[in-house]
Amino acid sequence: MIKFATKKDIPDIMDFIENHWKKGHILARNRDFFEYLYITDENRVNFAISKDKENKINGIIGYIPYDKTHSVISLALWKALNAQDSFVGMELFEFLMNELKTKLIATVGVNIETSGEIYLFFDYELGKMNHYYRLNKNADYKIAKVDDKLIPEIKSNYVTVKELKSAHEIPVGFKYDKNAIPKTIDYIKRRYFLHPVFKYIVNLFNNDLIVITRLQECNSSKCLRIVDILGDYNKIPLITTYFDEFMKKNNIEYMDCYNSGISNKLFEDAGFIEIQNSKNIIPEYFYPFEQRNIDICYSSSNKGIILFKGDGDMDRPN
Repeated sequence: MIKFATKKDIPDIMDFIENHWKKGHILARNRDFFEYLYITDENRVNFAISKDKENKINGIIGYIPYDKTHSVISLALWKALNAQDSFVGMELFEFLMNELKTKLIATVGVNIETSGEIYLFFDYELGKMNHYYRLNKNADYKIAKVDDKLIPEIKSNYVTVKELKSAHEIPVGFKYDKNAIPKTIDYIKRRYFLHPVFKYIVNLFNNDLIVITRLQECNSSKCLRIVDILGDYNKIPLITTYFDEFMKKNNIEYMDCYNSGISNKLFEDAGFIEIQNSKNIIPEYFYPFEQRNIDICYSSSNKGIILFKGDGDMDRPN
């Protein structure tokens, strides 16, 4: 039996995550954070669950909605136990598509080995995100492993910058790229301004580009992570001078960004380097810390979608 979860199912879902996903996972031990992430409106739990003949959960699929109708979503925590008489994982996926009448499903953090075949069966785009970084030349590198200290020069640029303290400060008529996931003000407010653990920095550049970052501390040092960018992506090359000064002022080692769907040239013009073109290590895992490069894969029902690490539930504490 497959159904949408209710609040009564949350303890069983958390136990399933603990026993079949990862022991000690934050969503298995912190109910408040679980509810922040998966109860977005009207006490609706954004999970579908499958139960076996003994009424025990044998599969789950969570999702993050971007709109009130839940027709634009990102999948998260998709796991099914081995079953002899059914393909539970596939059934959960089809249940969501049919019940929510989805217009777009785009997911960051895809495990290609476990779910890749299902995405390909439905003709989804499946790929690996680009990972860009830019060093602070004045840094003592304790997080990154830097063998190549190259920092591309950029043309001098000037932009007006305003730090937004509320989603309602986003200018009226702010234009979002047609290839990006459509995000409502309510989504942006909840995702970035009301996050219970992370403090995000939301900067508005020239009234037409929003860059969302957060500081990551580790090894008595700091890096700056770009988790989302909204608006006119052609303006990305204009942000670098500001962030170079920000990194220098705050003793930040480097800044980085995972992305798919935006031209490499825009990041190159902004003075960023793609990690595949470097000998350096720009870590992704901090809980616990691992000094190694990590690939993040994605899938999308819409080809050419623009995604960042902040989409879905990838950028969260563990």
